[in-house]
Order: sequence, then C-alpha cells, then structure tokens
Amino acid sequence: MLAPSPLHDIQLKLVWVTLMMTMPRNNLESPRASDRSFVLVENVVRTTLKRAGALAALLSAGITLTAAPSWGQIQIPRNGPLDQISTKPQVIRAQVELGAKLAVEALTILETTDDPEQLEKAKDLVNRSYVLLRFAAHGVELRKTNANIVENRLMVMALDNINAARTRNRHADLAIGNSIPWPETRAQFVSEAMDLLRPVPELAQRAAPLIR
Repeated sequence: MLAPSPLHDIQLKLVWVTLMMTMPRNNLESPRASDRSFVLVENVVRTTLKRAGALAALLSAGITLTAAPSWGQIQIPRNGPLDQISTKPQVIRAQVELGAKLAVEALTILETTDDPEQLEKAKDLVNRSYVLLRFAAHGVELRKTNANIVENRLMVMALDNINAARTRNRHADLAIGNSIPWPETRAQFVSEAMDLLRPVPELAQRAAPLIR
C-alpha cells in the first residue's frame, strides 16, 4: 500500500475544515466552546492554505529540496582507516602526516604547471588534505576531554597547528579555484595558493609529535 502524499494529507485537512466551517454554531456544546472551535478552525485553515500554497509553488517550479553543501563536504572515499574521526593517537598522527603530504603534492603541481586540468588535481589534493586535518582536529578535541593537565597542553598546541594548516588549505583551495576560469589572473592566484600551502607541512610536523 502506498503512503499518502503530502497533497493528499492537505486535501483531507481542507475537507475536514470545510465541514467544520459549515456546521451550525448551535450544534456545539456551548457558546464558549463554539468560539474556541471556530478560532481553532480558522487557525487550521490559515496554516493549511499556507502549506498548500508553498507545496504547490515548489511542485510547479520542479524544485527538489536538498541540503546545501558546505565547503568541508568533500567527495572522498570514507572507507579507509583514516577517513573517520578517531581518538587513537596513531590514527590522528597518520591523518596529520598524510594531510601534509597531500599539501606537498598539490604544491608541486602548482610550482610546475598552470594547466587547468592539473590545477583541478591540485585543488582536489588540497581538499583531501583539509578533510584529513579536519578529522584529526576532531580527534584531538575528543582526546582533550580525558587528558590530564600536561596532555591537555600538548593537545592544545597540536590543535593550534592543525587548525592553522586547515585555514591555509581552505584559503589555498579558494585561490586555486579562482585561478582556473580566469587565465588573465591565473598566475596571481596560483602564486597566492603556493604562499598559503608552503607552511602546511611544517605546521603538521609540529603537531604530529604532540599527539600522544
């Protein structure tokens, strides 16, 4: 059996409201109950009509409601041991180290070519680096909750470096994206992206040993 559609539900409500509106007031229990009932009916009418109008407008325009993707929602495989949030220090260190390696690979591409197809690859590497560092940052945050005073200070220092690397990745991604469609300003944006990416490996090297 098929589930009732939203339009069917609205139609049923409108039928019920119509019946209530046509019911004589003297059929109700009392004048006070009558007033309350008609106020309730009026509110239902208004709400139902608003919903019906909104749904009809969406259907007539052929609009599909989907969540708007944020920058951090990168399409990468999530079936590997590093593609998740973990509190294991060895996993977090590996995420940080791989994130740094991917940033280096992206930097190498930017230093050797300005071909749009290669720039797309560099952009994807920067995105993947950002996601791994984001996983690592969440893992560090979780470890902080059960850390002692000394460990907590180390976690804070590691997190500062990881977040600094993430910020640079994010801005480098924007710069590379701006370089691809505009040949006239490509060199400028590529240069900006390289300046942003160069400190990322060092930031990661500072963070990794602090994660214990």
